[in-house]
Amino acid sequence: MQIILEVSTPPSRMEKIYRALLTTRGQLTQPEAARLVYLSPSAFSHLFTKHSGKSFRAVRVEIKLQIAATLLQQTDLSIPEIAHHIGYSERYKLERSFKQHYGITPTEFRRAQLRLGSVSKKVPTQATQGLRKVLREHQLLKASRTTLQGIAARVPTR
Repeated sequence: MQIILEVSTPPSRMEKIYRALLTTRGQLTQPEAARLVYLSPSAFSHLFTKHSGKSFRAVRVEIKLQIAATLLQQTDLSIPEIAHHIGYSERYKLERSFKQHYGITPTEFRRAQLRLGSVSKKVPTQATQGLRKVLREHQLLKASRTTLQGIAARVPTR
């Protein structure tokens, strides 16, 4: 008789951080993240940058923007409500970050989502490229997609 044991490995430090970032909607601070994995803020910063190739702040902003894109797609919350929900104090701060990262504003993104079938004809080229970038990044995050959808499901709709 052969016994097969399944041993699950504990999540790595970086997996813990990514999960925490997703569950807190990107509002986890760097000192909190360092404490979560029992590192000093300096050691955490070096390890995180080495592992991800980006600073903690940059990854945090990307996660916030991905959550914003998901909320824009799946809810009818206003942009100020989404901005407040993901930790931006003002609407314009979300709009500025979204446009810098994706090349289109949240409003353009939502409009493009409404007419996704004819995006290339009705949305300007730059906005189309921004929308494609958003969608490509969403495809890269398949592992966290369920988490993002869970967050969107918990957000009350108007």
